[in-house]
Amino acid sequence: MKKILGSIGLTLLVLVSLLALPSAAQATAFTGAGFYYAGGSQTFTGTDYVRGLSTNAYVAKPFVPNTAVGGVYDHSLIELAVHETTSGVSGNTVEAGIAVEPTVFGDFNPHLFGCSWTGGVAGGCWTGGANWVDNGANATNLGSDLTADIGTAKQLQVFWSMTGCGAYNNGWFITYAGTSVGCYTPAAFSAGFQTSKFVQAFGEYYYNGANNAGTSNDKPCGDLGLGGTPGVGQAYVGSLSIVNPSPSTLTTSFTMFTPTDAPAFDATFATGSTRTFYYGKAGYKFVGGVATTPGNAGSC
Repeated sequence: MKKILGSIGLTLLVLVSLLALPSAAQATAFTGAGFYYAGGSQTFTGTDYVRGLSTNAYVAKPFVPNTAVGGVYDHSLIELAVHETTSGVSGNTVEAGIAVEPTVFGDFNPHLFGCSWTGGVAGGCWTGGANWVDNGANATNLGSDLTADIGTAKQLQVFWSMTGCGAYNNGWFITYAGTSVGCYTPAAFSAGFQTSKFVQAFGEYYYNGANNAGTSNDKPCGDLGLGGTPGVGQAYVGSLSIVNPSPSTLTTSFTMFTPTDAPAFDATFATGSTRTFYYGKAGYKFVGGVATTPGNAGSC
């Protein structure tokens, strides 16, 4: 996902409304339409690698304004990203997460999603695409409405496995609540993507520029997570765990990156942990047209 959208046409805007990824360091004092991030990552050096990432993800229904610009709404999501290389913005990547994305799904409910990247180009996003193989034995699919799970934590995993994936003998699998949702076949990526040097877990808010466009008060007013300050009682990513590390002695220990705009959206580790973090906040509210924090959770 691009960190700065710039001036682009509606068709491209719709296509990239999910298609950006945060780097390890975020710009502060961000203003205007684009992607706002809060979360963390772990990098593996030398010959070290992992084959996936797992978490217990809180299922929230963040407030997203019912205001579209050129047919495009804001979105709010939490996701895992597993990258082949340490850059995090090029090469092969698999994403999985939970999103309120009315432009894609047509409602303001949380939905399960996935995305594949190759050569820095996204494909098969939101509901899988041509190289996604659905697990027909599981009623939960990419794109499924998760309203019934709101307020609970569900295991979310992205991992590579030698298990058959369609016509292939391996693939990148996504599981939700302990059950396989399906897999991206090797055809979704450039050759040889079986390991990861860089993993991320983060909240993302995409803002379409509906408020005071072109001014210093051009700010989002929707929620990340439950809309409150990150901490006990707020949305969380729990018990992050790397999958099949090499060497097996590698442990999970995330580092928080600098949020894009901490007064609007932020994340913080649970006390004493580098594997569980809370995320949230409610963007901005507008007093006499002036953007002010904290925003109003659940409304603009």
